[in-house]
Amino acid sequence: MLALVLAAQNPLPVPDRSVYDFGTVKSSQKELKCSFTLSNPSDAEPLHIYAVVTSCGCTSVDWTREEIAPGESGVISVTYSNDYGEGMFDKSINVYTSAQKKPFKLRIRGVVEK
Repeated sequence: MLALVLAAQNPLPVPDRSVYDFGTVKSSQKELKCSFTLSNPSDAEPLHIYAVVTSCGCTSVDWTREEIAPGESGVISVTYSNDYGEGMFDKSINVYTSAQKKPFKLRIRGVVEK
């Protein structure tokens, strides 16, 4: 019962999408960029993005460091560096916030062709 009350007081952040698909890109495109918008659905509590951790050194991130007020949004910007040449890629991004103990996962993916 207490868990239900806490969940109602501190709703989970809402990303605009969980996967960004770059589709098919050329190998000459060395950096691919995208962003995820993260909304704070809470009526009362600010949201903090504590950390954003990628699954690979080929992926870098930047995110809103300031608290995200109730009803407002923050951004997680992602850059994928294509250092591996042709083929499929599928990278995960773990987002740690003040709204929950476990991270939630975002993903980027695509296919690199010559």
